[in-house]
Amino acid sequence: MEIGTSKVCAVVGDLNAEGHLNIVGLGQSKSRGVRKGEICDAPMAEEDVRNAIVEAEQMADVEIRSVYLGVTGGHIRGFNNRGVHPVVSADREISEDDVQDVIKNAKTINLPAQTSRHPRHPAAFPGRWTGRNHQPRRHARGAVEVDVHVVHGQLTRLQNAIRTVKGLQLEVDEIVFNGLASSLALLNSEQKELGALVIDIGGGTTDYVLYADGVIKHIGVLAVGGDHVSNDLAYGLKVPLGRAEQLKLEHGSAFVDAASKDQPSPSPMNSAFPSGR
Repeated sequence: MEIGTSKVCAVVGDLNAEGHLNIVGLGQSKSRGVRKGEICDAPMAEEDVRNAIVEAEQMADVEIRSVYLGVTGGHIRGFNNRGVHPVVSADREISEDDVQDVIKNAKTINLPAQTSRHPRHPAAFPGRWTGRNHQPRRHARGAVEVDVHVVHGQLTRLQNAIRTVKGLQLEVDEIVFNGLASSLALLNSEQKELGALVIDIGGGTTDYVLYADGVIKHIGVLAVGGDHVSNDLAYGLKVPLGRAEQLKLEHGSAFVDAASKDQPSPSPMNSAFPSGR
């Protein structure tokens, strides 16, 4: 489930015997209580979530009791960190306990008191880590080490979305950064190895995830999205916002025509983002 700036989406999946996920239900509702990816009107957001959940339940013919919740917001940050765990005997095989200890050490980070610590691992979602650059390896000095990419956000701001969902008697099994979820859905292993930048443009925010050598190198959130384009069109053309949104959807394009390729790049202040979440 995602509580976005423009719409609320709920998707129901069914895992078959072969381990493949089939989408069996989808619910959507216009989002009215969210600004820049964060809830600003809880009662209104809760009503929109309820509508999306009911629609998804009806399509899938199931009762939804818990969700994986996608989150975003300008407070979300990511950084690389390394964990090291000493191995007493240099010639013994690395055990699963060693692996867990080095990961625990890697997530021992100094964050401000108001932030959450919710690292995730893309290869084992839902997991504990957002990115792990390689399997824990033996260090020359008799230790195991691992590189990770940690994603964190302010706990109080993340709890707004969690409380909204729980207000509908639903449990939140796990939360995940929306940009990570998009990258997992879009990229295959080869693309991650070659290097790829996934940009998820929503209504109020733009999430991005950078992969190189098969792992996450950087993530981020820009507090700019498709709604800004609509607002600019409404102001510039002196038309109602609804009409500006319609014009954007019908005539907007993210492609560059051949005649424009040799033209100077526009100023970043004048760059526009297309419609999205």
